[in-house]
Amino acid sequence: MPKLKKFVFLSLLISFFLFNSKASKFFSIKAQTTKFYGPIMIGVDYYNTLPNPTNQGPFIPWGLALQEGSNYDSQVQKLSKLDPSMTKMIALASWQVLKNKLSGIGTAYDASYLHDIGVEWVAYNTETLSDGPGTPTEELNNVFSLETNPNQPDVNSVVQFARIAEENGFKSTWAPYRGTYGRIISGRPSAGEVFADEARKEAFALMVANGLDAVWLQEQRAVMNSCIEDRVIEFNKTRSGYQEIINDYSHITGGRMVEMMIQLKPDVDSGCLEADAYNFNPANHCQLSATGQQYRFQACDEFVDQLGTGLYSIGIWAMREDPNDTDELIDVLRAGGGVPPATPTPTPPPSSISLSQGWNEIVWATVTGIRASDIPPGCPIAVAQESFWFRPYIKNYGGVNFEFKTGKTYYLKCNQEVVWDL
Repeated sequence: MPKLKKFVFLSLLISFFLFNSKASKFFSIKAQTTKFYGPIMIGVDYYNTLPNPTNQGPFIPWGLALQEGSNYDSQVQKLSKLDPSMTKMIALASWQVLKNKLSGIGTAYDASYLHDIGVEWVAYNTETLSDGPGTPTEELNNVFSLETNPNQPDVNSVVQFARIAEENGFKSTWAPYRGTYGRIISGRPSAGEVFADEARKEAFALMVANGLDAVWLQEQRAVMNSCIEDRVIEFNKTRSGYQEIINDYSHITGGRMVEMMIQLKPDVDSGCLEADAYNFNPANHCQLSATGQQYRFQACDEFVDQLGTGLYSIGIWAMREDPNDTDELIDVLRAGGGVPPATPTPTPPPSSISLSQGWNEIVWATVTGIRASDIPPGCPIAVAQESFWFRPYIKNYGGVNFEFKTGKTYYLKCNQEVVWDL
């Protein structure tokens, strides 16, 4: 193995988890909070600005075509340039537009084409828009209709969207505008966040029964002026409210479950930086204010941590945000805590590392200059960046000469026991 030269080690913290043998540790990074492993949804335009998307995944890039689908073709074209094995999404504001597009009416990019480029999800965003047409009025009026016959003019809009998606082999998620339709939170009809009566609960059961796979809750404004512990309580009420309806209307839903998604924004306009300002202001008596702020986006990070494993995915709404803020928010959610400081306290690195046969997890705290080509010859099988070793999106980097990055996790699979001389 070639000797490493001209590499400066500021600090190297390495830990191993041997997936087929006893674990051993040299050093470890203690994360301040829990790492979010689920997919992060983000607009394709902003996905393309991320400096290291491979290290931050998995992602679900979405194409946004809300204004009568007017920019559908251009968004699909951008998605088509990404790896076809990557899961993707198209977001629309009308089931009628969805039906036309999937049928190839007014576009060359029909359902078959979307499948070919990796689109698995379609999202239904039911709201009016300030900058153009959004969901048609008749569809907005029928969101809670109990009519499921597609030939009737008052057919339930979400039922119809989910049904069209399922018939064409796509998963569907509904993103109701929070201020207009809200969510199910049992026992709080005055809060403007509930299905106000049994008819609306039955309407939700019909959505689930007809193929709705997920609900995408827009939390970006809610978190900016609330204590995180309060938002967690409200979200859990919402989640349990959905479950109660699914159970109470099991004769309709068959007990079919839906995934939970949330949407966040990075900036101070209506997002996570404003959530930091609110939660760390002692005058608001939030729990986080007692500890003091340790890193940017900490309030949203704590919110995601406390929601737990029941959260399928996070959408990052980054329409006019500073790209650096978007990138940093993703890093925080993936790191499980603050991004490691630029100049950490130096600690002596080990002179060599014993790698076992099988899988080895390596966490790099701060290091410069080490590349994949410096990995010992006995470990050529795979280097997986930021992935569970057992997940299908693991990458085989073999001979790719990428450089190891600060604060990132890598997985090496060795075909024999080797010593890595540093």
